Amino acid sequence: LMTSIQKLNSILIGLVGLLIIANLMLDSPEKNVLTSIPADDIKAIEIRSGDKLINFLKLNEQWVFSNDSSVAIDQNKIQTMLKLLNTESFRQFENNTDNFKAFELINSKKHIRFNQTKVTFGTIDPVEQHRYVLTEDNIHLINDYYYQFLLADKNFFTAKSK
Repeated sequence: LMTSIQKLNSILIGLVGLLIIANLMLDSPEKNVLTSIPADDIKAIEIRSGDKLINFLKLNEQWVFSNDSSVAIDQNKIQTMLKLLNTESFRQFENNTDNFKAFELINSKKHIRFNQTKVTFGTIDPVEQHRYVLTEDNIHLINDYYYQFLLADKNFFTAKSK
Protein backbone atom coordinates (compact mmCIF):
# COMPACT_ATOMS: atom_id res chain seq x y z
CA LEU A 1 0.00 0.00 0.00
CA MET A 2 1.12 3.53 -0.77
CA THR A 3 1.43 5.89 2.09
CA SER A 4 -0.07 9.33 1.80
CA ILE A 5 3.43 10.83 1.30
CA GLN A 6 4.10 8.46 -1.60
CA LYS A 7 0.73 9.36 -3.15
CA LEU A 8 1.50 13.06 -2.80
CA ASN A 9 4.96 12.57 -4.38
CA SER A 10 3.40 10.67 -7.30
CA ILE A 11 0.85 13.44 -7.88
CA LEU A 12 3.56 16.14 -7.71
CA ILE A 13 5.81 14.25 -10.12
CA GLY A 14 2.85 13.89 -12.51
CA LEU A 15 2.09 17.63 -12.26
CA VAL A 16 5.72 18.57 -12.89
CA GLY A 17 5.74 16.28 -15.93
CA LEU A 18 2.57 17.88 -17.29
CA LEU A 19 4.02 21.37 -16.78
CA ILE A 20 7.22 20.42 -18.62
CA ILE A 21 5.23 19.00 -21.55
CA ALA A 22 2.95 22.06 -21.66
CA ASN A 23 5.96 24.39 -21.61
CA LEU A 24 7.61 22.52 -24.49
CA MET A 25 4.43 22.62 -26.56
CA LEU A 26 3.91 26.35 -26.14
CA ASP A 27 5.91 28.49 -28.52
CA SER A 28 8.35 30.68 -26.69
CA PRO A 29 7.81 34.32 -27.66
CA GLU A 30 10.16 35.38 -30.43
CA LYS A 31 12.20 38.48 -29.79
CA ASN A 32 11.50 41.45 -32.01
CA VAL A 33 14.30 42.26 -34.42
CA LEU A 34 15.08 45.46 -36.27
CA THR A 35 14.62 43.97 -39.76
CA SER A 36 14.15 40.53 -41.25
CA ILE A 37 16.80 41.13 -43.91
CA PRO A 38 19.53 38.45 -44.03
CA ALA A 39 23.03 39.94 -43.86
CA ASP A 40 24.07 37.84 -46.87
CA ASP A 41 21.60 39.77 -49.05
CA ILE A 42 23.42 43.07 -48.50
CA LYS A 43 25.60 44.27 -51.40
CA ALA A 44 26.06 47.95 -50.50
CA ILE A 45 26.41 49.89 -47.24
CA GLU A 46 26.39 53.66 -46.76
CA ILE A 47 27.31 55.34 -43.48
CA ARG A 48 26.37 59.00 -43.14
CA SER A 49 27.18 61.08 -40.11
CA GLY A 50 26.69 64.78 -40.76
CA ASP A 51 28.82 65.63 -43.80
CA LYS A 52 30.91 62.44 -43.51
CA LEU A 53 30.00 59.67 -45.95
CA ILE A 54 31.57 56.20 -46.22
CA ASN A 55 30.39 53.73 -48.86
CA PHE A 56 31.12 50.02 -49.13
CA LEU A 57 30.41 47.50 -51.89
CA LYS A 58 30.53 43.73 -51.76
CA LEU A 59 32.70 42.41 -54.60
CA ASN A 60 33.44 38.69 -54.90
CA GLU A 61 32.22 38.11 -51.33
CA GLN A 62 34.65 40.75 -49.99
CA TRP A 63 33.74 44.22 -48.75
CA VAL A 64 35.62 47.15 -50.30
CA PHE A 65 35.40 50.93 -50.21
CA SER A 66 33.23 51.89 -53.19
CA ASN A 67 35.63 54.68 -54.21
CA ASP A 68 38.86 52.69 -53.69
CA SER A 69 38.70 48.90 -53.89
CA SER A 70 42.50 48.65 -53.55
CA VAL A 71 42.40 49.46 -49.82
CA ALA A 72 41.95 46.33 -47.70
CA ILE A 73 39.00 46.43 -45.32
CA ASP A 74 38.68 44.72 -41.96
CA GLN A 75 35.91 42.29 -42.94
CA ASN A 76 35.10 41.52 -39.29
CA LYS A 77 34.07 45.12 -38.65
CA ILE A 78 31.66 44.99 -41.59
CA GLN A 79 30.25 41.66 -40.36
CA THR A 80 29.73 43.20 -36.92
CA MET A 81 27.96 46.20 -38.46
CA LEU A 82 25.70 43.86 -40.47
CA LYS A 83 24.45 42.39 -37.18
CA LEU A 84 22.53 45.65 -36.76
CA LEU A 85 19.97 44.32 -39.26
CA ASN A 86 18.85 41.56 -36.91
CA THR A 87 19.62 43.14 -33.55
CA GLU A 88 16.95 42.96 -30.88
CA SER A 89 14.34 45.70 -30.83
CA PHE A 90 13.52 46.16 -27.16
CA ARG A 91 10.49 48.37 -27.84
CA GLN A 92 8.61 49.81 -30.80
CA PHE A 93 6.86 53.17 -30.99
CA GLU A 94 4.22 54.79 -33.15
CA ASN A 95 5.67 56.71 -36.05
CA ASN A 96 4.04 60.06 -35.40
CA THR A 97 5.47 63.56 -35.54
CA ASP A 98 5.68 63.87 -31.76
CA ASN A 99 7.84 60.74 -31.51
CA PHE A 100 10.00 61.80 -34.48
CA LYS A 101 10.71 65.08 -32.67
CA ALA A 102 11.13 63.56 -29.19
CA PHE A 103 13.58 60.92 -30.44
CA GLU A 104 15.44 63.39 -32.71
CA LEU A 105 14.65 61.44 -35.87
CA ILE A 106 13.48 64.42 -37.95
CA ASN A 107 16.22 65.67 -40.28
CA SER A 108 18.74 63.32 -38.68
CA LYS A 109 21.92 63.15 -40.74
CA LYS A 110 23.05 59.97 -39.01
CA HIS A 111 22.18 56.73 -40.76
CA ILE A 112 23.46 53.43 -42.05
CA ARG A 113 21.87 52.27 -45.30
CA PHE A 114 21.97 48.57 -46.16
CA ASN A 115 21.09 48.29 -49.87
CA GLN A 116 17.87 50.36 -49.86
CA THR A 117 17.02 49.93 -46.17
CA LYS A 118 17.95 52.98 -44.13
CA VAL A 119 18.45 52.85 -40.35
CA THR A 120 18.28 56.42 -39.05
CA PHE A 121 19.77 57.04 -35.61
CA GLY A 122 18.12 59.36 -33.12
CA THR A 123 18.76 60.21 -29.50
CA ILE A 124 19.54 57.88 -26.61
CA ASP A 125 17.05 56.83 -23.96
CA PRO A 126 18.38 58.44 -20.74
CA VAL A 127 17.11 55.65 -18.49
CA GLU A 128 17.85 52.48 -20.44
CA GLN A 129 20.82 53.82 -22.43
CA HIS A 130 19.38 52.36 -25.63
CA ARG A 131 19.24 54.20 -28.98
CA TYR A 132 16.11 55.26 -30.86
CA VAL A 133 16.28 54.33 -34.55
CA LEU A 134 13.91 54.58 -37.48
CA THR A 135 13.59 51.86 -40.11
CA GLU A 136 10.97 51.66 -42.84
CA ASP A 137 8.65 53.96 -40.86
CA ASN A 138 9.04 51.96 -37.63
CA ILE A 139 10.68 53.46 -34.54
CA HIS A 140 12.67 51.01 -32.42
CA LEU A 141 14.73 51.12 -29.25
CA ILE A 142 17.94 49.11 -29.72
CA ASN A 143 21.31 48.51 -28.09
CA ASP A 144 23.47 51.63 -28.48
CA TYR A 145 26.49 49.51 -29.52
CA TYR A 146 25.99 50.20 -33.24
CA TYR A 147 26.24 53.99 -32.91
CA GLN A 148 30.06 53.62 -32.85
CA PHE A 149 29.99 52.97 -36.62
CA LEU A 150 28.64 56.49 -37.19
CA LEU A 151 31.54 57.96 -35.22
CA ALA A 152 34.18 56.00 -37.13
CA ASP A 153 36.26 57.23 -40.05
CA LYS A 154 37.65 55.25 -42.98
CA ASN A 155 40.76 54.32 -40.99
CA PHE A 156 38.58 52.45 -38.51
CA PHE A 157 37.47 50.08 -41.29
CA THR A 158 40.88 49.75 -42.95
CA ALA A 159 42.58 46.41 -42.31
CA LYS A 160 45.69 46.75 -40.19
CA SER A 161 48.78 45.24 -41.81
CA LYS A 162 50.37 42.48 -39.78
